[in-house]
Amino acid sequence: MVSKQKWTWDKIVLASRNEHKLREFQALFKRNFGIDVRGLNDVDGVGNIVEDGKTFEENAVKKAKSVANILNIPVVADDSGLTVDALGGAPGVYSARYAGEHGDDAANNRKLLHEMERVVAEERTATFVCALALILPDGEEIVVRGECPGRIAFRPRGTNGFGYDPLFELEGRSVTMAELSPQEKDQISHRAKAMQLLADELRRRFEFEGDETVRILIVSDNHGEEKVLSSVIRREVADHVIHCGDFCTDADALPNRERMTVVRGNCDFEAVKEEEIWEGGGYRFFVTHGHRYGIKSSLTSLLYRAEEVAADIVCFGHSHTPYCSAHGGCLFVNPGSVVQPRGYTVPTYAVLETGDEGGVDITYYTPGGELVPLGGTYSLKAKKPE
Repeated sequence: MVSKQKWTWDKIVLASRNEHKLREFQALFKRNFGIDVRGLNDVDGVGNIVEDGKTFEENAVKKAKSVANILNIPVVADDSGLTVDALGGAPGVYSARYAGEHGDDAANNRKLLHEMERVVAEERTATFVCALALILPDGEEIVVRGECPGRIAFRPRGTNGFGYDPLFELEGRSVTMAELSPQEKDQISHRAKAMQLLADELRRRFEFEGDETVRILIVSDNHGEEKVLSSVIRREVADHVIHCGDFCTDADALPNRERMTVVRGNCDFEAVKEEEIWEGGGYRFFVTHGHRYGIKSSLTSLLYRAEEVAADIVCFGHSHTPYCSAHGGCLFVNPGSVVQPRGYTVPTYAVLETGDEGGVDITYYTPGGELVPLGGTYSLKAKKPE
């Protein structure tokens, strides 16, 4: 695990004149880090920047670098658009000017429907993409990518949103992006995912003034795959690591062992306890693998045990299935397996963050660091053990 740097800047500039986009970034940075964000309308000396990159990432980096070189403060920029598989990834970086004139949503949608008129439903898959780039004065780059999968509808539906929203039908759902409420769109959109990934990356790399967040990495069931486990632990800058068992290797050789709470699973033969209590972030954690409590069929026995030890948060594994829910004033977290998922499509791990206002945030990722749409924010009042 790498050490965090101190964040020394009191503001960030967004390389955009879009006021709606500015408000989104202002809310993100103020809420998470107490940092002010200003747009290009609030600064002098920055002209128009030609977006001539071949990828969303290239455009985002170019915009952020161009402004950072002028202002010498951190600058964030985005580039986003739609990629359609049947069109070889088009409109891609030309999404805003697909029909010729920049920002003509109606013309862009008409052209897209024309290009797709002979494409059958099964082949109309598409993805909304948002690339974010943050450039620091020393040249350090942080680049993340958020994606929202779906397919192109046969006709526009919905009146909310903008751009291709009326034609973009969400994966696994029969609604378009334009049929969602603004609040729901803000939770699942490609930009929302990219902004969450950027906030997570900043927390991994930097220590912010007044930030009392405790970040806990929760993993389970790597079954001897040490490289996968090590890569996850190296990437995450966590105050503590909880391993819920079935590591299937030498426990003392586990990475970051000195800052890890680990329990024995049903496939482990190390002299490690089957249950542990760890206290941190103002909460009492009960850690177990779960096989002794029949968690694959019910959480009832585990709930009783949590009450016995006055646990606020229970971390368990065994099922290889990610799970997060509150029961009886206690939060139950299963991070899933980092190598062998069951009941879910990808391997996962969880990051738990505690704040100073009784809120606990649970975020799930793949071992590659991609955001997984699970978890949430839970209001949790710490118990007092008798």
